[in-house]
Amino acid sequence: MIMFDLNKKYFKDMQHIVYKQWITLKLMQY
Repeated sequence: MIMFDLNKKYFKDMQHIVYKQWITLKLMQY
């Protein structure tokens, strides 16, 4: 259970980082 919660948090952080990188790339294209 603890591992599952850790993985969920890690996955959420990764999603956030990827999302921010995607926004940065989009902004740089303009």
